[in-house]
Amino acid sequence: MHRSLKLVTAAALLLAVLVIPLHAEEIQIRTTDGVLLRGTWRAAEGGGERTALLLHMLGRTRADFEPLAAELLAQGISSFAIDFRGHGESVKQAGSEAVLNYREFDHLTWPGILKDVAPAIQFIESKGVTRSSITFVGGSIGANAAVIAASGDRQVRAAVLLSPGMDYRGLRIGDALDGWGNRPLLVLATSGDTYSLSTAQKIRDRFAGQNRVKVEIYPGQTAHGTELFTGVPGATKKIADWIVAN
Repeated sequence: MHRSLKLVTAAALLLAVLVIPLHAEEIQIRTTDGVLLRGTWRAAEGGGERTALLLHMLGRTRADFEPLAAELLAQGISSFAIDFRGHGESVKQAGSEAVLNYREFDHLTWPGILKDVAPAIQFIESKGVTRSSITFVGGSIGANAAVIAASGDRQVRAAVLLSPGMDYRGLRIGDALDGWGNRPLLVLATSGDTYSLSTAQKIRDRFAGQNRVKVEIYPGQTAHGTELFTGVPGATKKIADWIVAN
C-alpha cells in the first residue's frame, strides 16, 4: 500500500512537472526607456486568440493575478501578467546599476508605467494574437493604466477595471473615458472602498445608456483592486465570463 502511494505521488509530481511549464512561461521584455520587465505568459490550450493583459496594483506584483489567470485558463483565455517597473522582479534598467523602487517614484515618474504596456502588447502579438483579441485587466493604479493605454489604442478589444480612481498618482482617467467610444468596459468596486466607489459611480453616470459598459458595485464589502479575487466570492469567474462574452 505504501509502495502504491509512493508511485501515485511520484506520478503526480511528474505530471505537475510536465504540465505546469506548458501553461506558465517566465518572460523578460524591455521598454523603450530600457527598463527590463518580468512577466508570466500562460497559453490556453487550443490556441485561441482571446488573451488578457494583467496589470497589478501599486506596491504589488503580477502574482496577485494567479487566481484570475487560473480561471481564464479554465475558460480558454491566455494571459500575460507583468510586474510594473519598480515592482517585483522589474527593477533593472539597461545600462544602469541602480535598482528601481516604486517607493521612490513621484508624480513625474509614476506615469512611466504606461511605457510598460506597449512591449507587453508586442510580446502578446508575437504569440500570434491580434490586438482586437486582447482585453486589459487592471487593479487600482493598474486599472487606470489599463484604461488610459487602451483608450489610446483603439484596436484593443476591451478593458476590466478593478477599483479604478479618477486620479491615482497622476494617472488621470477622465480623458481616457471620454475617448473610450463604444467598446466593452467592465468596472468592479466595493461600497466600502469609498474613492473607487465614487469613481465607479462617475463612470456609470458617464456611460448611462451604453449597454457595452457595465459597472458593478458590491455592497457591504471593502476589497480593493485584486483583493476582489479573494474578498468577493465568484469575482474571478464573473470577470472571465464577461471576457468570454465580450
